[in-house]
Amino acid sequence: MLLTVNIPQKQQEQLSEIMSRHGGKALSISADMGAQKLGYLLGSGGFEKTDQPPQSIENPMAVFSGIDGTELNALLGEMRACEIRIDLKAICTPHNRSWSMKALEQELLSEHRYMNGGKGSE
Repeated sequence: MLLTVNIPQKQQEQLSEIMSRHGGKALSISADMGAQKLGYLLGSGGFEKTDQPPQSIENPMAVFSGIDGTELNALLGEMRACEIRIDLKAICTPHNRSWSMKALEQELLSEHRYMNGGKGSE
């Protein structure tokens, strides 16, 4: 599965096609779902919808779940071929599945800035 937020409609449709070819699906969530846990949004057992106030996710993001390394490389290659650029990408792990989407966004932004010499995501 591929969970996305703030992705333009045309690119979202392309991502859905790419995931479908690989036997998966792409699910777009609204930007105001930042308070929700990643595990809940991905349908993992043991997670429930939070009653915390909505938090806005500001940046385009993609979270891959249930995808091995070989499959991930193929998916990323197809994304590049379609000129789909998403700077904030993650893989759902046992460690981050209990994080809110907003917390994940902040972590990915921090990592992205570090990897790009202090420059933020544009």
